[in-house]
Amino acid sequence: MGLIQDISLGLRSYTGALRFVIKNKMWPYFIIPIIVFGGIIYLGFQMEAGEKEAKAALADSNFFYMIWGWIKIAFYFVMSYLFLQLTRYVMLTALSPLLSIVSEKVEKILTGNTYKFNLKQLIKDVKRALLIATRNLLIEISIVIGLYIVIYFSFWLLGLRNVYLPFSETFRLNDLIYFLATSLVAFYFYGFSFLDYVMERRRLTIKESIKFVRKHKGVAIALGSLFVGLFHSIEIVKEFDAGVGRTIFMWVTALLAASIPIFTAIAATLSMHELIDLSSNEFAVKNGKAITEDRTNAADLESLPEDL
Repeated sequence: MGLIQDISLGLRSYTGALRFVIKNKMWPYFIIPIIVFGGIIYLGFQMEAGEKEAKAALADSNFFYMIWGWIKIAFYFVMSYLFLQLTRYVMLTALSPLLSIVSEKVEKILTGNTYKFNLKQLIKDVKRALLIATRNLLIEISIVIGLYIVIYFSFWLLGLRNVYLPFSETFRLNDLIYFLATSLVAFYFYGFSFLDYVMERRRLTIKESIKFVRKHKGVAIALGSLFVGLFHSIEIVKEFDAGVGRTIFMWVTALLAASIPIFTAIAATLSMHELIDLSSNEFAVKNGKAITEDRTNAADLESLPEDL
């Protein structure tokens, strides 16, 4: 599959995910993400309020209390930034066990595959999910910083840093290019996280997963686009003037953002089933018997270079 075909597959899978949810009555799975999302945002606002209170208390503090006050401010700032600005990663980490269950449920409906519970394997899977999330976050941040330096320095060097877009007096051309570039990076890494739930059950190593996703990067980008896009839309709406319309739109967008991880996990599983036949996973159990066939993605992985 080429890049365009992979992107098309990822986007089509979202439509398939909606039909899948309706057909198989999977609505109960959306309750926990909505509660978790609400809890994360609530904690974020609490941390933000704590930071303001700590700053206000500095005025009447002596030297030692002032040091303690700055420690509190730093703590509240980091936590509020984590909950309000990095909500997507916090959501993925907190919902990781549920998303794995949802992905496994979809595979069972599609193929009949089941997986025996193994506490040792569960612990390994949780560690893997945390490692993947941490890896992706660090790499994404590094790339974003690199893009910022390259794009803004290049525009400064060419004397184009003050070129504004026709529809805005504050948004510059370099801002647009930076926004688009960093969004694509975010799309890829978030899509990667959802695809990895399937590869985890196929017992692929992290290195093998990286190779596979890089080969089908279009699918990862398409899957991550809707997930990241909804969170971006919340940030954009915050800039609008207050009003009933803004409040309603904020609530609708927040509800969709809370629900999208489940849809993306389902869409990712549907995409993987089309890329590789999930029914032949040798680590699955079907009709009480383990499947002994070789993994169908072995040939797919053999064609990939060792390091991309």
